[in-house]
Amino acid sequence: SKKWEDAILAFEEYRKNNPKGRNYPEATFKIGVCFQSLGMKDDAKAFFKEVTEKYPSSKEAAQAKAKLKKL
Repeated sequence: SKKWEDAILAFEEYRKNNPKGRNYPEATFKIGVCFQSLGMKDDAKAFFKEVTEKYPSSKEAAQAKAKLKKL
């Protein structure tokens, strides 16, 4: 679980430093995946929803929608 937590911190750092970065939707999606892997469904849902709402045309949005259906 430590690696998931480290990954979340790294993706959050990227998001903080690159609010308009082209990898922002991917970082956001991956934070959701990390939380899901840690069993933190509500946290995961929040990040998946952020991707689908803010980046509806991204490839991550489609993946996030699929993840939300399974949570």
